Amino acid sequence: NYLFRDTMVDYFARSAIDEEELDHRLEHMRMKYPEETVRCLYNCLSSHDTPRFLTVAQNETWRLKLAIAFQMLFPGRPAIYYGEEIGMQGENDPGCRAGMNWAHPDEELLNWTKEMVQLRHQHEAIRTGNYRVLCKDKQKKLFAFERASETESIIAVFNSGDTPQDFTAAAEIVTVPAHAVKIIK
Repeated sequence: NYLFRDTMVDYFARSAIDEEELDHRLEHMRMKYPEETVRCLYNCLSSHDTPRFLTVAQNETWRLKLAIAFQMLFPGRPAIYYGEEIGMQGENDPGCRAGMNWAHPDEELLNWTKEMVQLRHQHEAIRTGNYRVLCKDKQKKLFAFERASETESIIAVFNSGDTPQDFTAAAEIVTVPAHAVKIIK
């Protein structure tokens, strides 16, 4: 799903689009396919045919962490390209196809990725729930969506800005740190 990948790169890695454009692109992508297909799309951030995400993000790991969280929480099937979880970099072919770098893994990024994968496995709403955008505030640089099933609801609030921001969810105000995601269960 290169439409997903390109949108994630433009929003998280490059900061080239705002929250309204992010929503527009995601909705355009989702409207191209039946819902059952959307739930099966292979959502990647990098591949053997693209520069690695962290390279495009100029080694700013927070950008990759937010993109991984988005990838795990968004409808579809997240696909982690080998090495992404440990911070491998590489320009387009052949750099993106380099051998696995076992010698110097980014342990913090690896643990973050494991945490996000585990979160996805633990919550049916993330795997199969409906998707609904709750906020696309380009002034605050907040983007929030809900994944809801019959039994649970998960809200993800992304702050791509440089300052903490408040978000109101279910009559509760939560503060989302700069360059972070807040997951409300």
